Amino acid sequence: MNAGDSKTIKYVIQYPAGESLDDYEFDGVVSAYVNNVDVDDINVLGDSSIELTEDWNPWDDIGSEEDEVVTGSELQEAIKCWINKIDIPQTGAEMTSDRMQEVIHLWLIQ
Repeated sequence: MNAGDSKTIKYVIQYPAGESLDDYEFDGVVSAYVNNVDVDDINVLGDSSIELTEDWNPWDDIGSEEDEVVTGSELQEAIKCWINKIDIPQTGAEMTSDRMQEVIHLWLIQ
């Protein structure tokens, strides 16, 4: 990167099971190498709060197969839940048409 450049950092926040669904504040710093010099404590700018809501989708979690957001086999499992009106594995949530569309979208954008 050159002076004045910026980089967008995407991150996924996972919280321990049993934590309450609520609004949480967070902040962070990153480190980078600039001209072969280690620069620490660069403030992360952007949203400083996050609202935790129900995680109905186990297929888009960190550690997904093949390091993809949603794999073909995970999409097939989601379709099976939707067609057969089976609760979603791991979360027990209902697979609605809107949720099915979201899983398809996540699979397509990779």
